[in-house]
This record gives sequence, C-alpha cells and structure tokens, in this order.
Amino acid sequence: MIPVSAREANRATALLVALRVGYAYNWFALGPALPAIGIAFGVGPAGWGLLVAVFLVGAGLFQVPAGLLARRYGARIVSLAGVGLLAIGAATSALAPNFPTLLALRLLAGVGAGLFFSPAIGLVASLYREGHRGVPVGGSAPRSAWGRPSGSWGARCSYRRSGGAWRSPWAVKRSRSSP
Repeated sequence: MIPVSAREANRATALLVALRVGYAYNWFALGPALPAIGIAFGVGPAGWGLLVAVFLVGAGLFQVPAGLLARRYGARIVSLAGVGLLAIGAATSALAPNFPTLLALRLLAGVGAGLFFSPAIGLVASLYREGHRGVPVGGSAPRSAWGRPSGSWGARCSYRRSGGAWRSPWAVKRSRSSP
C-alpha cells in the first residue's frame, strides 16, 4: 500500500478513472472517422479493419508485459509511461501524412493502452488498505466505459462541426491542402 490519505487516494483514483475514460474515448473516436480516413488515404473497409486491429493488437500484446514491468519498476511508472505513449500515438495520429504512418501510430497508441490498463488497476489497489480496495478497484474499471459513448458521440459531433475532417477529434489543425 502506498501511504496516502483517503482524500489523496480518492483524488488519484479519480485521475486514473479520467485517464481510462480518455483511453476509451481514443479507441471509440476512430470509428466515425473510418470512411473519411479511407477517402483521405485511399483505403477501403479492409484498411479500416486493419487500423482498428493494430490498436487492439498493441493493447493485447502488452497486457502481460505491462504486469511484469509494473512488478519490476512499479505500477505508477509503467502506467504513466503507457499514458504517455497512448497520448503521443493518439495525438500524432492526426498528423499522419500517409496510411502506413497512421497504422504505426495507432499501434503505438495501443501499446501505450496495454501498458496503462492493467498496472492502473494495481495502482488503484495500492492506494487503499486491505479490506477497502473492492469498491475503488471494482468501480474504476466500469467507469472507463464512459469514454465509449463520449468517443463515438463526441467524435461524430466533432466531424459534423468540422465538415467531416477526420483529424478533428484530436483537435489538430492542418492546412487545407492536407488530407
């Protein structure tokens, strides 16, 4: 257990839940953009599937290594590194000049998600003393589901406001001549 006050533990848990909501937003914000991404880079539904799959492959392949790394270096360090990779991969996805680069950046975001997800659960548990971990740990994971509708709905609204620009959910402005 990390020695913190109940207030600090609750605040840290709230931050981790917010980061998990962002993780889910990132995952689900892509869906509404797939047709526009297809037009921008000249790929069809098979390319869309590949784009979704590389994120999931990165996230899936790094779940177990994340646990091993968290055991060696600590859940906090691994979770923060994962959030950093996820943020870099997601934000720079909007700057991708071509489809292979976009695939690589979505893979990087997935690796970050994998490094963040599991150690974050252990991190929440470490903030509370034994016998008081169930509600924070059990409640933090389902709350990340809030990112699913916010990602899908928020991205749709963002695309509509931007006239269908697929980069808009990541709030990146590009020149009018860029895809």
